[in-house]
Amino acid sequence: MKTIVNAVLVFVLLVLLIISTGCKKVKLPSVETVQISDIMENSAVVNYKIHEDGGGSISYHGVSWDLSPDPTTFLTTKTIEQGGPYGSSYGEYWALITGLGYGKTYHVRAYATNSAGTSYGKDLTFSTKTIAPPAGVKTKPVSALGSWAVISGGSFTSVGGSSEVECGLCWDLVQGPTTGSNKIFYNSSDVFSFTSIMTNLAPNTTYFARAYVSNPAGTVYGNEISVTTTSNVTDVENRTYHTVNIGTQVWLMENLATTKFNDGSPIPQITSQPTWDNLSTHAFCWFNNEKPLADDFRGALYNWHAVNTGKLCPAGFHVPTIDEWNAMTEYLGGSAAAAGEMLKPNEMQWGDVEYGVISDSCLFWGILCGTRDTIVGFQGLTGCGIYETSHYWSSTPEGTSQAWAFVLYMGSTDKHEFSLKNGYSVRCLKD
Repeated sequence: MKTIVNAVLVFVLLVLLIISTGCKKVKLPSVETVQISDIMENSAVVNYKIHEDGGGSISYHGVSWDLSPDPTTFLTTKTIEQGGPYGSSYGEYWALITGLGYGKTYHVRAYATNSAGTSYGKDLTFSTKTIAPPAGVKTKPVSALGSWAVISGGSFTSVGGSSEVECGLCWDLVQGPTTGSNKIFYNSSDVFSFTSIMTNLAPNTTYFARAYVSNPAGTVYGNEISVTTTSNVTDVENRTYHTVNIGTQVWLMENLATTKFNDGSPIPQITSQPTWDNLSTHAFCWFNNEKPLADDFRGALYNWHAVNTGKLCPAGFHVPTIDEWNAMTEYLGGSAAAAGEMLKPNEMQWGDVEYGVISDSCLFWGILCGTRDTIVGFQGLTGCGIYETSHYWSSTPEGTSQAWAFVLYMGSTDKHEFSLKNGYSVRCLKD
């Protein structure tokens, strides 16, 4: 009998223990707002700690902020982190808060939520950086003028203490262009001078442009300039080429791509390498016998016999002499400087050239076009394909079997004599 009573007592005690455990009340979490750091004009970092979960799973935690004291989670200005899967979110956290106004005082506090509710840390205050609008903004004069693109830029003396800076060039067909007009921009707070390319312009059209610099305190514009683009050129096949002024010379921006002389007579297209090797008359081909897309700058490859007809370029233009090539090189500052300025910006074919290394001040926009040599056929200078160099014919012969060509490398320019049978690019110059 005594054994039965003891067993009953043990059972009752176990039931009471289970009931008392199951009815344990979940408390609010314990959270601390520790400190604010990395305060900028529109952002800050808040450090907070969760010390206890209150005996229940923490579903969410983060920080909330406002211009008024004691911000809550009912505001949209808060960060949200999901709690641990097993109810444990103890630890230290850092929250980045953004979208703040400059020169303002904010209240911020950490929070943590479990089934008992939401608890908050202490309300801390901080003030964002005070900034001023940019200053000393000037528009650069036009450094290159074409029918499709124009190069200008700007400079400024102060970003007003801001780390969020946008600078660039805006343009329009009417005076007073703004950032709501056409624009090209850069995000920079440490470069106080920049060059910009206005593109997709119409020929023979006057545009108004000015530099601008913006930060959260405002947008400041430089002086306004006006520029009139040059004319386009059409070949006998009604193909349009853009032009660019380089010094006193006017060049086509694209390589010649015509399959007819300017009198309308056809230029034979030769695909067979043995036939090409044995030619002593004019001919053209496409690199790798693959016609480029209509908007490709590469154009066609011509042997020098086609150049020597004097009928290759559109009316009013001609294949430049080697002296005329040299004149452009000297105007651009010599071999190395000219190469940087003649390459097409952002042209990824040019090996490992990084964006920004290539100067934007010329608008010649040379791209790698490859060549067609006798015997070896299509190649670059080192036999590695289209990705090595560009050769441009001059109209200057050298003896009876060679002529001069201008060679554009990634980091320099040069001139050499080559076989009249070779296939090179042609870039036309205004008479």
